[in-house]
Amino acid sequence: MKKILLILFLLTGTQAGAFDFEAGRNLGLSRMPLFSKPMASDLLVCPGVNLNDGKILIESGFQRRFELKDLDKAYGAAAYRYHFVFGAIGFSQFGRSDYYTESQFKGILGAQYRQFNLAIIMGSKNIEFGNDYGKYSMTSIGIGGGAKLKSVRFGFSADNLNKPKLTSASAAEQPTVGLYTEIESVNKFSMTGRATFEKYEKPSLAIGQIIRLAGDNGLFWGIGGNPLTYGGGIEMHYSSFMINYAVSYHPVLGFSHNVAIGFAAGK
Repeated sequence: MKKILLILFLLTGTQAGAFDFEAGRNLGLSRMPLFSKPMASDLLVCPGVNLNDGKILIESGFQRRFELKDLDKAYGAAAYRYHFVFGAIGFSQFGRSDYYTESQFKGILGAQYRQFNLAIIMGSKNIEFGNDYGKYSMTSIGIGGGAKLKSVRFGFSADNLNKPKLTSASAAEQPTVGLYTEIESVNKFSMTGRATFEKYEKPSLAIGQIIRLAGDNGLFWGIGGNPLTYGGGIEMHYSSFMINYAVSYHPVLGFSHNVAIGFAAGK
C-alpha cells in the first residue's frame, strides 16, 4: 500500500516542485536554505545565497526517501565564486533500474554586486520506468537572486518559467515562485522562513531555526505545509569539513533521512 501511495505521490507531484533540489540539510529545514553558513545544495534551492569571493563549496550525500531502499538517492553538488561571477551545479539520482529511476541536473550562473546577486537557473529531469515502459525528460529555466541587509537576508527563485512538459500529452509544470529569509540573532541562532507559490496550488509556508551550540556546530528544525512535513537534524564542523544528518516526516509516507558530507575552501 505504501508503494502505491508513493507512486501516486511521484507521478502527480507536490508543492515541492518538479525541479526542487531537495537534498542535504534543507531536507530537515523544510526546503529552506541557510544563507549565513551555506552548503553547495543551498545555492540550488535559492541562488540568493551570498558567497565570498574565492569561496569553493563541495557536497555529496545519500538519502533514503520514505524509508524505502528502492528509492535510495545519491547526489553531489559544488559551488564557486570568482570575483563577481558565481555558479553552482548539482546532480541527483534515485530509484532502481527495474522499477523507477529519476535523475536530475540543476545549475545556476549569476553575478554578485556587494550585497545583491542575480542568477539564471537551469534544470533537467529524466524519468525512466523499468521493463522498457518508457523514458521521459524535460528542461526548465528560471531566475533567482537575493540581498543582505545587516542581520536579515532575503532570497527568491522563480522556476519553470518555460512551463516544461514531461510528455506532449502531460500537463505543463506551472511556474513556481519561492521567497526565503533568514534572520540572524546575536544569541547564536537564526530563524528561517519560506513561502512558495504555484498556480492552481495553495501557498506552501515553512518556518525553521538553526541553534548553534558550539561554533558552527548545532541543531536545526523546520515545519512546512502543503504537504505538511516536520524535519530536523544535527550538523558538525571540523576545520574545512562538515557532516550533517537531516530527517523529514510526512504524515502519510513516513520518514526520509539524509546524510551529507561537505568541504569548504576560501574565505
